[in-house]
Amino acid sequence: MLTTGMHEDRNGCVTIDDSDVSVVRELVRFMYTERCSEHRALDDTASLLAAATKYQVEGLIDYCQEVLCGTMNVDSVCDMLVLADTYMAGALRENCIVFIVENANDIMVKGTIAELPFGLRQEVLKSIHESLGGASAHLSAEDGIKKHNSCCIL
Repeated sequence: MLTTGMHEDRNGCVTIDDSDVSVVRELVRFMYTERCSEHRALDDTASLLAAATKYQVEGLIDYCQEVLCGTMNVDSVCDMLVLADTYMAGALRENCIVFIVENANDIMVKGTIAELPFGLRQEVLKSIHESLGGASAHLSAEDGIKKHNSCCIL
């Protein structure tokens, strides 16, 4: 923007009006220092991921994915999966799916998988199915519950 003859180049100013001041401050801090504040709230990190993606700050995208992966839990994982899908955050997306597969019973009981967009829900259920071996031959009781819950959500 500042080097290609665009409006921002001519004015020497970039206007960012779609992010909170604290997010922009953190974005700029990262660009200068390659560091972020230690204590970021989940919502702030999601907003920071959005800004980092928009302005293609790869290191900050990686940082945000790492923070989000570290705060993932049964209550937040489906929202994080949607966030990862929205901002093409591959590492976060992959970690979300692995977490969902590993915690399928708890997540199925909460019913949050049913709230995922259809394509993501299908991908998650396919991953759960594959983790069970794709066949019902030697299922444990817990695996049988996971498979039953997966079918109910479909």
